[in-house]
Amino acid sequence: MPNRLLIPDVINAQALPIIAPSDMVVVAAKSMAAGGAGATIITADGTAESKIVGIFTENDLTNRVVAAGRDPAHTLVGDVMTPKPYALGPNATAKDALQFMNRHHCTHLPVVHNGRLVGLVSIKDLFVVINKQLEENIAEVEDFVFGNAYSFRATSSGEASVSEVRNN
Repeated sequence: MPNRLLIPDVINAQALPIIAPSDMVVVAAKSMAAGGAGATIITADGTAESKIVGIFTENDLTNRVVAAGRDPAHTLVGDVMTPKPYALGPNATAKDALQFMNRHHCTHLPVVHNGRLVGLVSIKDLFVVINKQLEENIAEVEDFVFGNAYSFRATSSGEASVSEVRNN
C-alpha cells in the first residue's frame, strides 16, 4: 500500500466545488457535474474561507433527494447534506484515507489544514494511486523474476552473489 501523502501525491491543483447550505440541490448537482466531482463541500457562506458545515455527495442526491421524491429545484442542500463531515489532514497517506473511508463508510473526505479546506479526496482518487502502485510493484517483481533488475557475479571466493542493477 502506498505511503503517498494526500497532498501533493494524491490531489493537487484542485478546483474545489463549494456551495452554501442555502443553495438548492439542483445547484449542487450542476456544480458536481461541471467539475466531474461526486461531491461538493458545503460551507457556511459558500466560500472556501468559511467553516465547513457539510458535504453533499452523489449518495445524498440518490438517497435523500431522488429516492425520497424531493424536487432538486426546491430542496435546500442544507436539508439533505451530510452535516459535520469527517476530514483528514494533508499529511495523511493514501492508505490512511482508504482505511478511514472503509471504517466510516464514506467515499469522499475533505482535506483540511489549520481549519481551512485545502482539498477533497475521493475513493476514485485513491484507486488511481493504488492502481499505479500495484503496477509499479508488478513491474518490480517481473524485473526480479525475469532478471531485468538484478545481475549475478562471481565473488573472489567463486561464490555467486546477487546485486541490484538499478538504483531505486
